[in-house]
Amino acid sequence: MPIAASEIEQPAEELNLGNLVGDFWALCIADAAPGVQERLKKTSGLYFEAVNIQAKAYNAGIILDLESYIDMRRDASGSKVSFVLIEYALDIDLADCVVEHHVIQELNRWATDFVVWPNVSSDCLSIPSLIDLSVGSLFL
Repeated sequence: MPIAASEIEQPAEELNLGNLVGDFWALCIADAAPGVQERLKKTSGLYFEAVNIQAKAYNAGIILDLESYIDMRRDASGSKVSFVLIEYALDIDLADCVVEHHVIQELNRWATDFVVWPNVSSDCLSIPSLIDLSVGSLFL
C-alpha cells in the first residue's frame, strides 16, 4: 500500500494508522457518550490536520514562524485526543459547558504545553544543524 510516493510501499507488518483509527472508532461508538464521540472526532481531526501540516512543511523545507509552529505542535502532540480518551476510559461524559469553560481550556493548554515545550525547545536548538551555512540551503 503506497504511503506517499508511488515508489514507496508501506511494509505489510507496519501499523496502518488509518486502520487503527477506524477500528478504534468502531469500538468507541458502541458505548461512548455522544459528547465524547464529538470531542474525539474534533480532536482527532485537529491532530491529523496538524500532523499533515507538519509533514508538508518538512517536505517542502518550510520553517514556520514560532507562534504557528507552537500552535501546530500543540495539536500534533496528541494530548487533546488523550484528554478525550481519558474521559472515555473513565466513562465520563462532561457537559459541553464544562469542557468549553475558559479555566478548563487553559488547564488543557498548560498540560499540552508541558509536553510540547521541551520538544519545541529541542527543535529550535537543532535548526542550526539542519542548515548548511556554506550554501545557505536547508536540509529538511
